Parts: sequence; structure tokens; C-alpha cells
Amino acid sequence: PERYKHQFGDYLRRVREKGTTEGLMTVVTKDGSERILEYRNSLVYDSTGPIGVRGSARDITERKRAEEALERQAAQLTTLNRVGHRVASILDQQKLLPDAVDAVREDLGYLQAAVLFADQEANELYVAVATDNFWEVIPDEYRQTVGEGAIGIAAESGETVLVSDAASNSRVYRAGHWFSPSSLSMPIKIGGQVIGVLEVEADVPNAFDENDRAALEIMTDQIAIAIENARLY
Repeated sequence: PERYKHQFGDYLRRVREKGTTEGLMTVVTKDGSERILEYRNSLVYDSTGPIGVRGSARDITERKRAEEALERQAAQLTTLNRVGHRVASILDQQKLLPDAVDAVREDLGYLQAAVLFADQEANELYVAVATDNFWEVIPDEYRQTVGEGAIGIAAESGETVLVSDAASNSRVYRAGHWFSPSSLSMPIKIGGQVIGVLEVEADVPNAFDENDRAALEIMTDQIAIAIENARLY
């Protein structure tokens, strides 16, 4: 393709001008996976001048991915600290919950989020507040039975439920015409009792790793504290 000819021509020009070139490149292996290489190439000379290029490269994929994971984790913690202070300062629950789910979507960068509260008498969860795009795919009167689906299991067990790939997970249950390929359902607890669930969803499978889980569980704890403060107020 023409663009590759241009890139190769630009590479040769830089080697000729500087005598050496170095940097990072992404390559695709035979099995289709991507690897990140750190390379360094230099001109080779004889008595008549440059006669070729000698180079070396090393695979730094795992190192770069680890660095990126640490950078993302640091950014998440910074955001959580900022969001936590903001949420904790709100003593009106009607303002608190919309602010919390919007923070999950806008500040932490997830697709959509909702807080569902437990209706103990009906043994169900109802949507107390959600991001706008959540309502585009969920019926207005949506209810989730405790013990059913990822959300219901989180409410019943008091433990976070991770769905990495909804297409192959029997715990997924969704009313409406769409379900998220991956999600995290985290119980909101006050005084050891589950009062609801924070549901965070993504539009691709395997969107959540352990850093995401840890960050969102911290966010859930912050929401629980803020709800308790608002109720006491």
C-alpha cells in the first residue's frame, strides 16, 4: 500500500540524515497478536560510504502493558479521590445518586451505570437512578428479582459479581432489548446490610480487570457512606 511506501521512505530518510534511528513499533505476529518492539537501527559504512543498515529490536510488550496498567490505576485513584470528596459533601440523596452515577460514567469512563435499591417486601430491586443511556435499553418499570441475574446475585450474596462475557455467562439476566457484554454488580452496604447494588456496564466483553474492580468497589463504599450521611442528615 502507498502509505507503507511513504512510511518506509520516511524511515530511510531519517536514517540517512541522522545515521541512526530508534523508537517503538507495533507488529502483528503470525497468530494475530500484537507485540510492541523497541528498536534501534544504524547505518553501516565502508570506505566508500554507507552500504547498509544494521539494527536490533527487543520485545517490551509486557513492560509497556504493566506501565500502562500502573498509569491507569494512578489516574483512577486520583479520580476516585476527587469524586469521593464531591459525593461525600452532598447531603441531599436526590442530588447524591445522579451525581454518583454520572461520575462513574464521565469521570471514570465506563459506558453506563445505575443504582438499584432493594424492595425487601417484594424481594426485588428497582432502579433508583441511572445514566441517560441506561434508560434507552431498559424499561421504565424494570425490576430485578433478588437472587436472579448478576445484579440479583450481588444483592443476595453481598459480594461483587463480575460478568466478563455475557454471551457465555448463565448469571446474566436482562429485561429489555439489549444486555451489556460485560458488567460489574457491587452491593451497597450500610451497617452490614445490602440496601442496593451499583451496576456498571460496558459495551465490549472483558472490559473490567482487577484494577477496575478495586476502583469501583471503593466507589461503591463511598456511595454507601454518602447515602448514610444523607439519611442521617
